[in-house]
Amino acid sequence: MSLSQLRVDFGRTVLLGGVCLLAAFVSACGGTSLENDPTKILSDSDDSVTAPNIIAVTPTVWSAGSTVKLLGGDFMGPSKGKVMVRFVGTYSGGAGGGGGSVDMEIEATYRASNRVEFVFEADDTPKGFGSSIGSFSGKVTATNVNKRGGEGKSEAVQTTIQVGPSIVVNRVSPYSQSCDEKRAPGILNGDLVDIDLSVTGMGSGSGYAPIALTAAYVAVDDQPRVVEANISDGNSTLLTIDPGMLAPGDDPESLNDARTSRDVGVSITATDGEGNQIRRLVVFTVHQPYEVYYDGNVEVVEVFAPQAVTGCLPGGMNGNSFNYSESTNEGRSRGYSLSGSFGVSVWILNVGFGFGVSSSVSSGTGTGLGISRSVFPHWFGAFFRQTSKLLRTGTIVRYDECGGSREVGEAYVTDWTWAPGFNMKPGPCPPLPEPLFSEPGIADGEE
Repeated sequence: MSLSQLRVDFGRTVLLGGVCLLAAFVSACGGTSLENDPTKILSDSDDSVTAPNIIAVTPTVWSAGSTVKLLGGDFMGPSKGKVMVRFVGTYSGGAGGGGGSVDMEIEATYRASNRVEFVFEADDTPKGFGSSIGSFSGKVTATNVNKRGGEGKSEAVQTTIQVGPSIVVNRVSPYSQSCDEKRAPGILNGDLVDIDLSVTGMGSGSGYAPIALTAAYVAVDDQPRVVEANISDGNSTLLTIDPGMLAPGDDPESLNDARTSRDVGVSITATDGEGNQIRRLVVFTVHQPYEVYYDGNVEVVEVFAPQAVTGCLPGGMNGNSFNYSESTNEGRSRGYSLSGSFGVSVWILNVGFGFGVSSSVSSGTGTGLGISRSVFPHWFGAFFRQTSKLLRTGTIVRYDECGGSREVGEAYVTDWTWAPGFNMKPGPCPPLPEPLFSEPGIADGEE
């Protein structure tokens, strides 16, 4: 076997949960969802998709930012595709008018085969409820869409939804930036964030009654901060949030407090002149311009000749037992390289890989711990170790000003590991027993 066949991938997990292997035990699996019925698992040549079913939509009173749950069955898991939820009907606006026809479609978040959920926004496309309090009456459907585009649509369920006073987030974007998405998922480290919002269904109805806004959050430097403003019902205002600066700890080699990205949750409270309050949470992520992701892959690129770490270990008259130990340790230094010219610091690499990419490692750390071997009477044994050179590969991701990301290259780390070994032979000793190890050499394709 060539050394190139020794690749070990710790980043892959095969999930076989929820599928009964024998028809006789199908009744013991429970339920008939797509996730645990082997007759419904899609083959590579089958575009048919099991349709989900909807039992209930909860809650039935919403405000902007509410998490809405659909309960039912046979919702498609993310490993197979996605679930789209659609509301079609009419909306009757309350104070301040609004309303009309509704045709709103949202990609739901899968939680279980019997539950999906989404966050309600008044302006969800293609035509949402509109930014006013009121009532929706119509039908809701859920559609399973597999990764080849095949669809399975549920029966429509009649539903009535009340929309109460809301803090409507019109846009979340980096300061003075124009982003395609109304609510950017992230920003670059050091940028400010603009939150454009309005309040509906509060105040005296005159449009002039002031509503106090308080935005409280913990910045990425762990400092609590508050931003305040006044607004009138139906109008919009802009809150500018300073999320602080992500920075490495005092020791860039330390991983204890290292963060290359962090979520910031801004809790916004609106209070009218009568003391009524509503709240919602706005979350965005602060990213370093570059981040490195490592899935645990390990490739052996070179194996060195084994080295004896003990002398002759005698079995004596009745046999003997010995624990692994090293008379001298072997130390090596890790190293790293990038596939291109990127602004990736050593600190970013350390966090991405989860260890110091330029630190030293030693055979005395962890090698052979707990290994014990017995030597036959009148025989001699010896412990050995074999050094292997490893290659670990991470993915370099670049973030733009609006939180979008793309893979731009790879980061390579040279690492080292040591395998303990043992052998014994009938006397005399020396010479030592022959070590039982892999054949030394360079992996295929390595120079």
